[in-house]
Amino acid sequence: MNHYETVFILNPVLSETQIEETVKKFEDFLTKNGAKMIAKENW
Repeated sequence: MNHYETVFILNPVLSETQIEETVKKFEDFLTKNGAKMIAKENW
């Protein structure tokens, strides 16, 4: 099985809520298409 790393670079003027919503949107997209989250880091 292949492992891939995805990095999200978001606009720094976004609020915490906007950041969380955006990350959730991409996580949902990836998992809906068969991806499995192994680890997650918020910088």
